[in-house]
Amino acid sequence: MASDGKNLRDVYMPIQLFGHRGVTLLDSGCEKSIIGARLLPDGVEVRPTTRTLLAASGTSIPLEGECDVHFKVAGRKFNICAVVTKSMHEFILGIDFLPKNVSAWDFGTGHICVRNLWVRLHRCSTKQEHRYVLMVIRVLLLHPVLKLMSL
Repeated sequence: MASDGKNLRDVYMPIQLFGHRGVTLLDSGCEKSIIGARLLPDGVEVRPTTRTLLAASGTSIPLEGECDVHFKVAGRKFNICAVVTKSMHEFILGIDFLPKNVSAWDFGTGHICVRNLWVRLHRCSTKQEHRYVLMVIRVLLLHPVLKLMSL
């Protein structure tokens, strides 16, 4: 995927993550939500996982496990089970979150409707962030059973 930086889209949703203000990348091409291990506060239980995380190139991305992530969007509480990796430093909400919670996404105005509340999205602020997003946006998560079925 290539970009000249002129067509940056609003794909970051403002959130409160573990009590701190931040953003999450919304990625409909990501099958399972992902969180960088460094974003987790002390005491968060990371459980073992049987899932496998693959980059678009097919390279395996090591996982630490999975955990419950509690966050707020415009004051509303959400919870998602996400896989944990030390290889990325972002929180990405994938297709496991989007259809259940998002009823509309207005790409023209950069707004998303989350549980009947319209939220203004943000775009990457630097070229370096944009390159990082392009790298992770095509991450593919395979469940072991699906992996076996495709062999």
